[in-house]
Amino acid sequence: CKIFELPADYETHTEALFEFILSDEKRIHIQHQYLRLVELGKPFDEEFQIQTFENHIHWVRCMAQAEFENGTCMRTFGVIQQIDARMQQHQQLIQVAQTFQSLSRSIDDVMWLFNLKSEQFEFVSESCIKLFGCKPEDFYQNPKQWQQYIHPADRDKVNNAHESRTKEHGFEISYRIIAEGQEKWVFEKCFPVKNEAGEIIRYSGTIREIDEPNPDLNHQSAAK
Repeated sequence: CKIFELPADYETHTEALFEFILSDEKRIHIQHQYLRLVELGKPFDEEFQIQTFENHIHWVRCMAQAEFENGTCMRTFGVIQQIDARMQQHQQLIQVAQTFQSLSRSIDDVMWLFNLKSEQFEFVSESCIKLFGCKPEDFYQNPKQWQQYIHPADRDKVNNAHESRTKEHGFEISYRIIAEGQEKWVFEKCFPVKNEAGEIIRYSGTIREIDEPNPDLNHQSAAK
């Protein structure tokens, strides 16, 4: 198996591959899952780290099923995929979220991080409770939650700003919201987050309550 970097003369069988699972606890768990597959026909889908024959560490995803005839398992089959890139992105996202969480504790601004591919918020700071009167979980469950707070007279202006986020420099804008029956002025700043290839994959931003709008920012403008 190429993922395990096995020599050509290595005798491969399912039980032998268990030995490459890095964590003892995970190895026991996968062995248990395999027994349930063979005895009960229960498929499994697991992600774990392996240490290859060449002593390299990789993340893999293992999906397995069984084929039964007359109550007897005739064969098992499945797929093992290397998922290092996805797990690396996942770890990076955790680090970003932890950084945002740490920063958000020291400021009153609402900080947010939005994933373009999933069209979901990956982070919204708890400051949204004070500004909007709702919890971060509300934005995670409904990414369009924030739109209901925008003042009707400013809605087109704000929507146009967000729809133009593909611009290189993001935007800065001030507008009104209505939260818990109160009208408030806010200043929002949005900027792109790029991957190593220079592609925009996320947008990050802050929303701050202000006493009155800045005339220079009472319209969409490019964020430097």
